Amino acid sequence: MEKCRITFGNRMRLVVTKILSAIQKGDLAIALSQLGAIRQRFPKAKITTFIRRPELDRHWFSDADRVASELFPVSPKLSSGKRLVRLMSCIYGDYYDSTTRSFYQACKEADLVIFCGGGSPGGYGWKNLIRNAWCPVLLARRAGAPIYFSALSVDPMGTWLSRSVTAWALNQASFITLREALSAKTLAQLGVKTDYEVTADWAILLHPAGAAEAKSILREEGVPFQRRQFGINLRDIRAVNPEGDADRIDTPYLDNMKQLVKRVIGDMDADLVIFSMSCPPASNDHAFADQVVAKLPGVIRQHIYLVRGDYTPSQLKGMMGQMEMFIGTRLHPSIFAITSSVPTLTIHDHLKVEGFMKLAGMDDWHVSARRFSIDTVMKKIRVMFDQRTSMVQQLKNQQGRLIERATANLLPIEQIARGFSRPDRRQGADRGGIPSIKKSIAS
Repeated sequence: MEKCRITFGNRMRLVVTKILSAIQKGDLAIALSQLGAIRQRFPKAKITTFIRRPELDRHWFSDADRVASELFPVSPKLSSGKRLVRLMSCIYGDYYDSTTRSFYQACKEADLVIFCGGGSPGGYGWKNLIRNAWCPVLLARRAGAPIYFSALSVDPMGTWLSRSVTAWALNQASFITLREALSAKTLAQLGVKTDYEVTADWAILLHPAGAAEAKSILREEGVPFQRRQFGINLRDIRAVNPEGDADRIDTPYLDNMKQLVKRVIGDMDADLVIFSMSCPPASNDHAFADQVVAKLPGVIRQHIYLVRGDYTPSQLKGMMGQMEMFIGTRLHPSIFAITSSVPTLTIHDHLKVEGFMKLAGMDDWHVSARRFSIDTVMKKIRVMFDQRTSMVQQLKNQQGRLIERATANLLPIEQIARGFSRPDRRQGADRGGIPSIKKSIAS
């Protein structure tokens, strides 16, 4: 990527919004990779970021020139009155609310407003979509700034209001990139007319911690490196479809995870290292891992190592890269393992994971979280282990293509930098503001 550095666009002003909380390491990996890639490509660009927990997460975003609070931050939590004032400011354009005025002014001065990659444009549920997609898009459009939704997954939505808000927001964009091809079907169902291209998740560009640092951390966590090391991330299935089953307790899934842990340790003669990608108040991987491990026999538990420290995404990726094999129940640990050339099997029901595994040429190693059988998964694990040497080489061969696809998320920004500047402010954020780049992205 260093060879591709370009020097034009150094006076560019960029706004990056929808940066999620740093307590979820996958979301943090997206933001850090995106900001790092932009800064490397455009070292003198002026970048303003709007984040959800400015007083807690500000230190993460040193690649930004300015870090400010999003319109509806998670912390400090807004009172109902302030939320109403902010909403009215967005709707009527009377920017008597200082945060709304600040966001509007940043968009007015910006050459491009970028929505950081990840899932649905504003989050799950229509309230989040209103606060985190509809409101900022409305202000950016009113300010005349072109809008870019980068590296999205767009999942099917259950309610008419969620579908309508998402479709409206995406139709205001000058360009959209999707981090996996399966989301294109959802865009068509929503009636989105904006040009889009399929790229890849920003987090593919994340640099891992070095092997020495990663092994040192694992030893501090008690991993003895005396047997083969398999890695796993354990995610509560209630986080798989937040709109549909956030309150549903899935006992069969929990039981399946217990059986899977027992079988991997027993059948594969391996130690199992459990990684967490979140901590309270996010969906708590640690708590679910404790539920899985709690009543397992002592002879099994002595081969389980829960990585409990609060580590950076780069450190987590470095540690996962030390495993012989990996089992992923979240997207980003699966990305970390595969981009470290570790043979990986995924157990998940979101399109984003299935889509990434297809992109990585690993779709045969993806199973549904709701319908998997232990015998089927163990058969795949044994085959993967037998083929691990050739699979490691296959994954190494894929790295350049994955990096190229993720780097393609920069192309709409390059179009702005090359002189395809923002539309006439009087015209608002016309979709024609950024020429189509479909021919520029590797298929």
